[in-house]
Amino acid sequence: MYSRLAKYIEDEPIRKKAAAEAQKAKLEALERQIGFSSGSGSGEPSSVAGKKHRFEDTVFLEQSQDIVDNVKSAVAAGEYLSPLVALNMVY
Repeated sequence: MYSRLAKYIEDEPIRKKAAAEAQKAKLEALERQIGFSSGSGSGEPSSVAGKKHRFEDTVFLEQSQDIVDNVKSAVAAGEYLSPLVALNMVY
């Protein structure tokens, strides 16, 4: 029991180093994906990373707008019907 715990504690620096390397590799992959090059020395993102990109999924945009419209109309209907429902419950 104690030997496993001692081995675990002894190997902690190795585990931390591996976790740090994995995190660094993940960060580098994300930087490559957005066009940020850490090797250039300037620390500035490339021109691609600074540009805004237009979202072109028209089906999603239409569905999203329909959902927003439906929620707004449901809220408006609820506000209109709320006093009427309250009156019916009193009588």
